[in-house]
Formats: sequence, structure tokens, C-alpha cells
Amino acid sequence: MFSAAPRPSESAPPLDGRRGRGRAPWPIPASTLAAVGIALAWLALQIGRFLGEAPDLDAMISLRESIVFHREGLDGLLRDRLGAGVHPPLADLLTSMAFAVFGEDPRSQQLLAIVLFAVLAAAAERLLAPWLPTRQRAAAAFAIAICPAVAITIALVAREGIIVPILVVALAIALRPPAMDERRLVVLGCVLALFPLLKDTSLVLIPPFVLFATLDGDTWDSRLRRGVLVAIVPLAALLSWRAILLTEDGGAWQSWIFSDHQQDGPYVVAIRAMLGLEDLVFLRQNLANAFLVNWLWVPAGLAVATVVLTLRRPEDRARRRAVGLLALLIVFTTWTTLAFPTYAVPRYAAPVIACTVLLAALGVPLWPQRMQTPVLAVLIAVFALGAWSPTDPVSRKIWGTVSVGGERFYNTTEMQRGPDRTVYNFAALRASERVNARLRRVFASDVTMVVGDCNSMKFGEKLFSVGFQPSAFDREIPGARPIRCVLLDDLPPEAVNGPEPLGLLRTPEDLAENRPLPIAGPAVVVLR
Repeated sequence: MFSAAPRPSESAPPLDGRRGRGRAPWPIPASTLAAVGIALAWLALQIGRFLGEAPDLDAMISLRESIVFHREGLDGLLRDRLGAGVHPPLADLLTSMAFAVFGEDPRSQQLLAIVLFAVLAAAAERLLAPWLPTRQRAAAAFAIAICPAVAITIALVAREGIIVPILVVALAIALRPPAMDERRLVVLGCVLALFPLLKDTSLVLIPPFVLFATLDGDTWDSRLRRGVLVAIVPLAALLSWRAILLTEDGGAWQSWIFSDHQQDGPYVVAIRAMLGLEDLVFLRQNLANAFLVNWLWVPAGLAVATVVLTLRRPEDRARRRAVGLLALLIVFTTWTTLAFPTYAVPRYAAPVIACTVLLAALGVPLWPQRMQTPVLAVLIAVFALGAWSPTDPVSRKIWGTVSVGGERFYNTTEMQRGPDRTVYNFAALRASERVNARLRRVFASDVTMVVGDCNSMKFGEKLFSVGFQPSAFDREIPGARPIRCVLLDDLPPEAVNGPEPLGLLRTPEDLAENRPLPIAGPAVVVLR
């Protein structure tokens, strides 16, 4: 699918996609500003009211670690991780900068999402400019920004939520005709160098760009030089982070690896998974998260159609190269990352999902004229339908639904999905809102311990995180203090009659099903 770049005598698509109207007289085209404005307006309308709500599940743990990094630096974070390794520090550094400007508070981190959404929309619009007219690429950029699995990942400022906008920026640099000169190759390498500083798994996004750059050379020497220009800065960033870890006597992230070879380290396990030597259930679960759950089968089908339609147009070399790079990123990331034996969390597939939606959008002009607007409309419609509730009939048929935290989610209960399997759309924010309301009731009481389902929405860990760093949550969750959460089976029998108030947790599911109280006694205080 890759082919050599078109020579000057060969036709290439117009750079701004406006068919000869020329560029805007200011540095940022009006169409790009419009795409950003539409995306941010949608963001404000959809999730503006959740600004400041302390996140749950993995996002809550990341916030806690960022607070530790802000207060104590990398040394403190390594101590907090208790030898389990750490992710590269760029995400924590960005959050620390937000804390320094806006205060140590969940909303400070969440404000970073505004920048990330703006970058994503702008980069997607510029990426599509050579191939789509103005209205179509504005609609396509909007579709990418509102894709639920991508949008919730960015809104929570997860590492993948930072990786996706940077990935789209890199694609916009690499794919803009004409072929990259040496200056653009270096700029691309500098952008790609952010990946080793964000997360170890994002390293797999770099080789496809290096390969893409080498295909434009006229000789083997020039091709090698082009590849080196792209790879050298990311390699330097990776080695610098490794040197810092060695200096600090730290290690790469190596938690929750479900493999008999875990003691050999994450890289050995990753290679085994790539060779098919690990349980394929993890790949199957992640493939569902990337290409099926919550309407994602629609952009996946459109992406396949784009590949087929592009292969039928051998003369359209620029588009074939763009489709080839996106397809290679999808296949290579799936093979190297989504087969890894750990919890199958939806955000892990966010870069693959973003590339899939981009691939679907890139193929819109290849459809018959009367079909182009409906294709984009379908993308936007299904993403809007899946933003808050499980409306996808295919996913409902396969998994059914279940209530978690008072919200309905697809009941994707295959092994090793974990509670974070619910974070694929904005319903997770409403569930967090309920958890935080319950936390306020817990801290407003005089209980010294709570008992119940500590694992629902990771409530026990949330209780610890907020109590561990109470000053960071005082604005939205006042009165925070250390309170232990225990499961019913671990509760001492005498606690229900003891002198200290004991909080009994009641989840929204307990109340909806009118489940009887599991314990009673003079010390028991029911907390809903």
C-alpha cells in the first residue's frame, strides 16, 4: 500500500483542500479554528458540569500519583509505587504544572483536557485538508473528537488521552503533501520523542513513522538518513528516561501482568505475546474494545471500505500512502500492544480507535457523491448515540447490560477486564458523580470505618486516595480524612456492637434491588 512519493510532475492534492481558493491570511486557517471551536463547544455542553469532580478507577490512581509527583518529585513517586515501577513522567509533569498554576485540585488536571481536545480537532482538520473539502473535514474532525472511547480518555487526561492528540499531530506532519524534507523529518522526530516520555507502550507508534520516512528516499543511503532523522530524537528521549531510572534505582511499569513469565519483565512478556505464546483472551478482549464495543464496528467497517476503495485507485499515490501509514499503525499497535496479558481496559485501544476513525474519514471522498454526507452523518450519529448509554444493538446482543455505579454499561465480563471496563463513554462521569456524593456523606458522618462492597467502582481505593491527600480534594469533598474500607467477610463480629460508629455502604444497585441490610447493630450507620 505504501509507494514512493509523487514526483513534482505528478499531481498532488491541494494543500488546504479548498480547491484553489488559497490559504487564509493568518497562520491558523479559519477552517481549523472552526473545527476547534465546534469541538470545544460540544465538550462544554456535554461535560462542563463535571469539572472538578474527582475521577474514579484508573484516572483516580493517576491523579493520586500526579499529586505525589508534584509534592515529592520522582523520588517520592518511586517510593509510593513500592518497587512496582513507574510510567515515564511527562503526564505527571504536565499535571504538576497545572497544579502550580491553578492549585492542587482535580479540576486543575481536567483543564488540560481543553488543550488536548483543541489540539486533536486542529490536527485532525489539518491532516484531512489535502483530501476533504472544508465542510467535510470539519465534520470529520468533529466526529473524531466526539468518539466516546477517545473523548472520555482525553476528558480524564489519561496517558492515552495525551498520546492520541500527539499521534494525530505526527500524522498531520507526515502525511501533508509534498513528501517531507529534512526539516519536517526532524520536526516529526521531535513530536514522536514525546511518546517515550509518556508511556512505554507508545514506543510502538514510532517504527511505522520511521518506515514511512525511509520509503521516500531515492537511494539506500538517503533512505537510511531519512529514517535516522526521524528516529534519533525519540531514541535519545528513550535513553535519557532509562538513564534517569537507573540513576534513581527505579524500574519500568510492571504491575498487573497476568503471565507465568512476569518475573522476566514486561518486555519479555510483550515479545512472548507478539509471538502468540501468551493467552489470546487478552487480544480478543482488546480487539472487541478497539473495533466492536459501543458502535465501534461502524468506523471499523468504514475503515475497511477505505482500504478497498483506495486499492482500486492506484493512481492516487498520496492517498494510498496515507492509508498505508494509518493501516500500519493500526496493525502494528494491535499486534504489539493489545495482545499484552493485562487488564483489557478500553483506553488502551484509544490510539488504534483514533487511527480507525481517521481512516474511515480519509475514505469519504472515495464514496459516490450522494453517499459522502450520509457516511459522515452516520459516524457522528453513532458516536452521539453512544456517548452516554449502551444504545448499540450489536454490543447489547453480544454482552447485554449491567448496572455499575448506578449507570448501565455493556456487561463485557470476560476474564481480566476489571472495573475499568466501564470507562468507554461519558456514563462513567455520572457514576463518579454518585461516588463523590457518597464520599461527602461518609466524611460528613463520624464513622471511623466503613464496610460493604469496597470493590464497586473501586470505592475502597477512592476512599484511601481522598483520605491520603485530603487537602487536594477539600473544595469538592470537604472533611476528607483516612477511613478504612473492609469487606463484609473481613469485618470483626464485635464491630456492629462496638463503641465506634461503623458505616455500612449501600451501592445504587443495593438500593435499586432493595437488598436487605447484611448487618445490623447499635454501631451501624447506613450510608447510601
